[in-house]
Amino acid sequence: MIPAILLVLSSGAMAWPEAPLPAMDAQIFADKATELFIVKCLDPDLNKGAKISPSAISEIDVLSVIKGKRQPGKSTLISRPHPMEAGKLYLVAVFRTKPKQPAYEAQSPQAFTEIPGNFDRTRLAGKPAAQQAVMIFEARREQVDTLIQKLQKEKAVLDAARPKVS
Repeated sequence: MIPAILLVLSSGAMAWPEAPLPAMDAQIFADKATELFIVKCLDPDLNKGAKISPSAISEIDVLSVIKGKRQPGKSTLISRPHPMEAGKLYLVAVFRTKPKQPAYEAQSPQAFTEIPGNFDRTRLAGKPAAQQAVMIFEARREQVDTLIQKLQKEKAVLDAARPKVS
């Protein structure tokens, strides 16, 4: 049983989200977010592929709260348009820009930032929200840089295997 719904549609009507917020530096990101928390994705698609809505409803475990009144524990959230993977950790940000706004609206491209598996979350303890965001963003950037280098090497090998055109 899932005790709470984190991010839900406020009515049965289809709502179009506002234009996404731009990527922003960590201080602005932390200041603008109404909630920041770290989650573990338990099931990335509770809909099991059904086309109930254009959203992915994911089951999560809120591990820690950086900002806001959220409580740790199992819950669900709408992760549209940010796909999640089971077993991975994410920094999740909620940006409410108007009263009673559904939390899935007005998201930043940073709203669901994957946290590398080797990241030591104990290093975040006692640090301000913006500093925690910087640490997570930097760890993810380093992971992405490594992935890009690996993919560039693989692409070079595959490019070399292309037939020569005369």
